Amino acid sequence: PYILPNDIVITERFSFFKNTPERGDVVVFSENAGVTYCKRIIGLPGEKIDFQNGYIYIDGKRIEEPYIDDTVESNAVEVFEIVARKNKE
Repeated sequence: PYILPNDIVITERFSFFKNTPERGDVVVFSENAGVTYCKRIIGLPGEKIDFQNGYIYIDGKRIEEPYIDDTVESNAVEVFEIVARKNKE
């Protein structure tokens, strides 16, 4: 359900040539300074994403995150909202 530090991950690039990434997909990308990130997609273009009390809401509806271990309690008190940017075509 998740990737831990020091895990070895094998990736491929070709899936997204035919398919658009979807919520729940895991993507790997590199940024400046050679840092590689492995992240799960939670928001899609144009959606309003809220984080409140340890839960994520998309357009006002809480999303189920079966990949998160329920035994981990969130101490998150921060609340924020973003809107996923649409790609320029």
